[in-house]
Amino acid sequence: HIDEIGKTPEAPPTAVDLSYEARMRSSFNSAQGLQGPLDGAWTLRAGGAELYDLQLVDSGSGNLEGAWRDPRRRGATDASGFIDTISRVGGQLIIRLTPRPGAEPSILMLNADSNGTWSGELTERGERRSVTMRRN
Repeated sequence: HIDEIGKTPEAPPTAVDLSYEARMRSSFNSAQGLQGPLDGAWTLRAGGAELYDLQLVDSGSGNLEGAWRDPRRRGATDASGFIDTISRVGGQLIIRLTPRPGAEPSILMLNADSNGTWSGELTERGERRSVTMRRN
């Protein structure tokens, strides 16, 4: 800070510092380039209501994993968990998750849209509703 008398600012980065930073950025960009198109945070909505927040891991090798959080039950100890199964067949994505211990699984069947979103149907507690999944 300017009012700290007796301290000098750091020296400009050295060639070694700049080289190290460039290698780190390159490694990060390479790792990101290996990720599949579903990797990242997504929000599932029905109409204007947010139903689930999803964090998907798409390693690019075909294996998908993920976790979910139910914002409708904030503060509940069982309002989040791991996704049971995710399968992708062509342009269709099927996600199965168990929203509460011992409850019937919720099944999400989505189709890829041309604008990068996914739309389809969520079957939850025997009810079907139209949903859209968008990247955060």
